[in-house]
Amino acid sequence: HSVFLHHAVPKGLNMALLEAGAVPRYEDLDAEIRTICEEMVLNRSADGDHLQRFLALASFRGNRSVCLPVSQRPWWESVSRSAEGAETQKGVLSKRKPSTAEEQRAYWASLRSSVTCSAAAVQPAPGASQPHPCSVRGTVRTEEILAKVLAKSA
Repeated sequence: HSVFLHHAVPKGLNMALLEAGAVPRYEDLDAEIRTICEEMVLNRSADGDHLQRFLALASFRGNRSVCLPVSQRPWWESVSRSAEGAETQKGVLSKRKPSTAEEQRAYWASLRSSVTCSAAAVQPAPGASQPHPCSVRGTVRTEEILAKVLAKSA
């Protein structure tokens, strides 16, 4: 989300609904994760494998992958993954056909999303907020206010 917003706001995005406290700052993202996410958001990479790298990252971060190999090279290029797993992945990916822009629009339009927020609203500290200019606190004497308004208008 941070990477998307970082690129979308300068291009004209002027409204987005999100839980701001749950989204890390763009500058705080790990360089490797930021690179993978930017390739995905911008739909471009040198080798064209940005979707596979992003899905591998999402699988790992979602605890659906047991571990990632420790290496000096980026983890998605590691040779220590099993040959059987690599062949299975190649087989699955080779059966996929590239989707058209219209197919992508139809897919995203078909998704139904229900979002629930479990976080409590943040309350400002006492005295931290500006008083609302139209709010009247305490006892309201409408007759006195009406008399003042009528006196000014006459």
